[in-house]
Amino acid sequence: MSQQCKAASVACEEDTDCVHRLAVLQSTCVTNTCQPQCRNAVLNLYQNRLGRTLLRTDASCIPGRHELELCNLLPSKSPLHCNLAKLACEADMEVSYYCGLT
Repeated sequence: MSQQCKAASVACEEDTDCVHRLAVLQSTCVTNTCQPQCRNAVLNLYQNRLGRTLLRTDASCIPGRHELELCNLLPSKSPLHCNLAKLACEADMEVSYYCGLT
């Protein structure tokens, strides 16, 4: 388990919204069958700032990470599921806009 992942996981667990979103991911991403519920849980977690940070790590501390890899649901890996790629792009554009980079 990487230190980066562990630190991001602890930060997420200390945030009520993030930990609830993470719990849904942990309960739905266990079948290794790429169910829509898992994809939706990842997208939901990614919409939380701390959840996004956690998903951008190597995911070594996330239960169900094998399914996330199998289903292309890790933002730091390629290929990336199209719904997550769109969400990641939108998040990056928001950051660029708010930081005056556009």
